[in-house]
Amino acid sequence: MRNVILKLLGVQGKSVKFIDAENEICNGARTFKHVMLHHGIMHCSTKRTKKSMLTVQQVHRLLCGYGKPAFKVAQKIILEENIENRNVREALDYFIREVWLDMEYPGLMALACKAVKGKPDKTLRLGASLVLLRGAMDVHDDIIDEQETKAGKPTLYGKYGQDMAILAGDVLFYEGLAHLNEAILHFRIEERQEIADMVKEALFEVGTGIANEVDYRGNFDLLPEDLMRIITQKAACAEMHARLGAIVGGGDKAEEDALGIFGRLLGVLTVMRDEFIDIYEPEELQNRKEKECLPLPLLFAFKDIDVKREILTILEKRKLVGSDSRKIVNIVLRSEGMKELKKQMDDLKKTALSSLKVFEEKKTAQSLRRLLDPLYEDIKIG
Repeated sequence: MRNVILKLLGVQGKSVKFIDAENEICNGARTFKHVMLHHGIMHCSTKRTKKSMLTVQQVHRLLCGYGKPAFKVAQKIILEENIENRNVREALDYFIREVWLDMEYPGLMALACKAVKGKPDKTLRLGASLVLLRGAMDVHDDIIDEQETKAGKPTLYGKYGQDMAILAGDVLFYEGLAHLNEAILHFRIEERQEIADMVKEALFEVGTGIANEVDYRGNFDLLPEDLMRIITQKAACAEMHARLGAIVGGGDKAEEDALGIFGRLLGVLTVMRDEFIDIYEPEELQNRKEKECLPLPLLFAFKDIDVKREILTILEKRKLVGSDSRKIVNIVLRSEGMKELKKQMDDLKKTALSSLKVFEEKKTAQSLRRLLDPLYEDIKIG
């Protein structure tokens, strides 16, 4: 199964780790409909081809419903911490109240726990500690990318500057590690080290993905396979949360492995979908052009040299505006590369759903399957 997944991801033979015993390895939902309506690319429509399919917003609400309790615990930890420096205090308050509303990842952990017939509320402490640790990484990632805004809202770095962002990120790391240590004390001794190692390996893998992204910055000749490797590395946190949910819920090894595969592929597919959003937003596309890697759909489209020249001519502009994004979107969606990208997403989705067959008799993983319902909502590819 592992070789199949690596082949589907296009990174077979490269350094991609999967967390298991043998080989250690919301901010509010932004929908394509919202972005395209904003930029005049489509008209509002509530029609869906399958009434039973969940929308992006419904999936977001599902995850947040299960993840909100853990987020609230994490938020309370930061808001009640005695931080003497007024500027650091203000920056952290802004981040945890306005920016880092991370409920989806702890929601995934709770749903995975439920899938193995565990009690989702038992993921509370562990989920809260990871909200803080992932928040710290997000702050430092924004510093690296010089990301001043996200979804139209200033990042902590954009609002308070580099120095305060570094210090606030450090506080989040300290708090996250301290509360992770407290959380694992509630587990059996043999499980404590397993959980600690799993968290360490996942965060290290995400960090490696970020470092690789920095190496590729400004490289317009980057291959889709190279960016897919980075996306796969960044999806380590989704796998970690799914596996931890299985452990907390008392699942067996087969169930943990199944949820780990599903979590990894869910993370990959979610990022692949988000890569499209960045094409529709000129500010984000500008930042990707100057300080990160170009979005994945552009790299697939670049396989046609004529298409690549046409898009690069637009990207040469000093400042991109809405009309530039619309032109690029139209070029990308007409390109042959989109067929290949769509097929890769289809294959990954099939493998993700297939991984949950171990739960067919229990019917406890239905909510997890529904998380993939809106994968192509409002995406006109293939």
